[in-house]
Amino acid sequence: MACWSARTGRITTSSRSAARCRSPLATRTVSSRRWLRRCASCRRARQTSAQPAGGILSALTPSRAAALRPFEEGRVKIGPTRRLSTLLCAVCATAAGAGLSAQHWPQFRGSQGQGVADEQRPPVSWDLETGRGVLWKTPVPGLGHSSPVIWGDLLFVTSAISSDPNSVFEKVLKGEQDFRTDKATHQWRVYALDRTTGRVVWDRLAYEGAPAIPRHPHNSYASATPVTDGRYVVVMFGSEGVYCYDLKGNLVWKKALGVIHAGKHNNLEYTWGTASSPVLHRGLVFVLCDSLEGGYVSALDVTSGREVWRTPRDANPSWSTPAIVETGGHAELVINAAPYIQGYDPATGKELWRLGPSSTNTTPTPIAGEGLIFVANGYNPIKPIYAVVPGSRGDLTLKDGATGSDAIAWSNLRDGPYMATPLLYRGILYVVSTRGVMTTFEPRTGRQIYQARIAAGGYSASPIAADGRVYVANEEGDIFTIRAGREFEILATSAMHETVMATPALAGNAVYVRTEHAVYAIGGPAGSGEPRHFPQAVKLEDTSETSANMSIGDLDADGDLDLVLAKGRHWPLVDRVLLNNGSGVFVTSDLASTADRSYSAVLADVDGNGTLDLVLSNDKPDEKLVYLNDGKARFRRAGTWGSPAWATRNAAVADLNGDGRPDIIAANRGGTSNVCLNDGTGRFDATPCLVLPSESATSIVPGDFNKDGAIDLAVPHRDGGQSLIFLNDGKAGFGKTMAFGPAVTNARAAAAGDVNGDGWLDLVVGDERTGTRVYLNDGRGALVAGVALGDPTMAVGAIAIADMNRDGHADIVIGHAGAPGAVWFNAGDGRRFTDVRFGDGRGAVYGLALGDLNGDGFPDIAAAMSDAPNVMFFSVK
Repeated sequence: MACWSARTGRITTSSRSAARCRSPLATRTVSSRRWLRRCASCRRARQTSAQPAGGILSALTPSRAAALRPFEEGRVKIGPTRRLSTLLCAVCATAAGAGLSAQHWPQFRGSQGQGVADEQRPPVSWDLETGRGVLWKTPVPGLGHSSPVIWGDLLFVTSAISSDPNSVFEKVLKGEQDFRTDKATHQWRVYALDRTTGRVVWDRLAYEGAPAIPRHPHNSYASATPVTDGRYVVVMFGSEGVYCYDLKGNLVWKKALGVIHAGKHNNLEYTWGTASSPVLHRGLVFVLCDSLEGGYVSALDVTSGREVWRTPRDANPSWSTPAIVETGGHAELVINAAPYIQGYDPATGKELWRLGPSSTNTTPTPIAGEGLIFVANGYNPIKPIYAVVPGSRGDLTLKDGATGSDAIAWSNLRDGPYMATPLLYRGILYVVSTRGVMTTFEPRTGRQIYQARIAAGGYSASPIAADGRVYVANEEGDIFTIRAGREFEILATSAMHETVMATPALAGNAVYVRTEHAVYAIGGPAGSGEPRHFPQAVKLEDTSETSANMSIGDLDADGDLDLVLAKGRHWPLVDRVLLNNGSGVFVTSDLASTADRSYSAVLADVDGNGTLDLVLSNDKPDEKLVYLNDGKARFRRAGTWGSPAWATRNAAVADLNGDGRPDIIAANRGGTSNVCLNDGTGRFDATPCLVLPSESATSIVPGDFNKDGAIDLAVPHRDGGQSLIFLNDGKAGFGKTMAFGPAVTNARAAAAGDVNGDGWLDLVVGDERTGTRVYLNDGRGALVAGVALGDPTMAVGAIAIADMNRDGHADIVIGHAGAPGAVWFNAGDGRRFTDVRFGDGRGAVYGLALGDLNGDGFPDIAAAMSDAPNVMFFSVK
């Protein structure tokens, strides 16, 4: 199993290194000490991919010890959202995380505004002079510092074109600068490019006229980055208004925002222009219009432009983009400004909290992850970094001399960045100053890890990350590829030979760089899009003992993917741990000395110490067990969960009540399913388990199907009843349900993922009556029957979802009983598939684990078998 984004369902695939999971946001104010205990992040930086029958899958490729090291499960909206990892790191999630998909980078800094896209393999370096790695270059007229945003095959960028050929852009700051009064007529334009070729698909004139206010010579009149949800693209030009287009370039609406005097505080004549980007969340567009007079923040209906609410703000001008932070089914709109950083209710505009003091000029965007909100500034009189506990209310300002409180996990008043938004990646907070000094911190404590100078020059673009690497661009046009981790190492420097002010974008295994005069696509070693093959079975065991499931993760922190075999089903057997040497050769040992009737072994950090522990689901009458990992793949029995009387056929792990702790969900045959809540220490017996009236299930799939920030539970019916989605109220209350599929279902297995790339979580179900079918999300949380996969008479034992050929699409892997398995390679729309068979059809596949077991960059298949030896299949062309 692996870290996967439940909100979006997108697959998190990482090429040379595995994902790092992180704790979801807490729902209430807690003390710093309590917060630290519960938010310890999952096993540092090596991850996996997989999922047995009834779960959610992702394919990740870990690094070897000597290879690149530290995906943030990054799947896209500013601010984190609660996620789940039904496999390895259960509570883990970052808002940091994770993106809507490998094809989307929908707003400033991409997925959830976190700047992370670990499901991709962008290049380490490139060379514009020789053309190495350059896919295309498209000139963009005028001047604009907006970053590219991407949805599928479309890339959007804006520009302001002056009729004055001598319009000035000052490339080098020279201390206190004069503003530029551009009286010439400008055209504010929106461009849609073909992401794969760079061809201009459409070009729209949004506004033409003289600028309403002057600008800083280092700024542009098109510095705000667009935002898109796949239906609309919204662009903001400050005093020249906000505009909404559909993806075909049709103007849907436009709205004046008034004159925004954004400049040096207390001087109406000294204005610098705007830069804050719009944010989209649940059908609302949020625009921050801080001004020297008449500033405000407002929410606009994305379909009409109607103003839903407006809240006046008495604040200095801010160039920061707001952030949406979701936790416990609730959201906060966080704004970085001076004199206060503030949180608002995005539904009403009501202020929830405020925090001071801060810098007088504010630019970085708030980010979230590790159960905290990070807000930073780097002007004067102080340069703060605050780690705010989500859900806090009121005035959070620290008392004199204090560095933390119940609402502030830690603070630092000297190391905040002036321009670049910090990056939270694999358990490290990266801060880049305008002079190129990178300082890294432990996000849960604020302790400095290292400080190093990247190179001379100015730094305005924000760092981004993918595949164990951090990319930092300076204004001189050099892009530095830095190894992610606790030691500073520059892997490569690639020159763009032009000024770079905009933050690059990541999508489709490429880096998209906006320079002063063009947009470049820099290609990585992406898959060809052709199906892979799995011709040869390699035995994991010689015996044909009854196995029920397989889990995958880095158990001993050596950078390789290991396996856990859940064995027994109805007959007691000893479970096995298989440690990988990095090339797909395993050393096998017993998990424990006693045999039991295991159906699944879910990997998750249940006690918050950063190691992958085991949640073992046993059939009746055996106890259901929790094993804790010492970090070296040595497990000790530490407790029980649920009832020995349950006929449990599967288990999943997710944070269901938003407290930052991994909870257990049990799928029980012939009875109700159950939810057992974590008490915060890795124990699940402190309170009675909750009951889901689901009648009978052998698979259960957590995921945010309606995108409200809370993890729902899809429960396909096993024995002739109606399948249901239990909708979570954010506090592990499941009183509302939504039916899907036929009224009579006999489903054995299911898995969730964004199969058609629209950013909504879909479901694949294997049903004995109707065969395997894709259920596509209608964009409102309801699942609609889509295409059928394969012969409906073939018995399905396990389903998993992963990008098996690294083309950015979610492929579907199905294990059968008495027939070869199949990998259904997705054309990208969730409707057209090409199948490739694997295995000889002997025995029955009960569990699947997907991940790069031999370090070649492509996911392999490990199969837990009954009536045949457990095997793995290496991926080949």
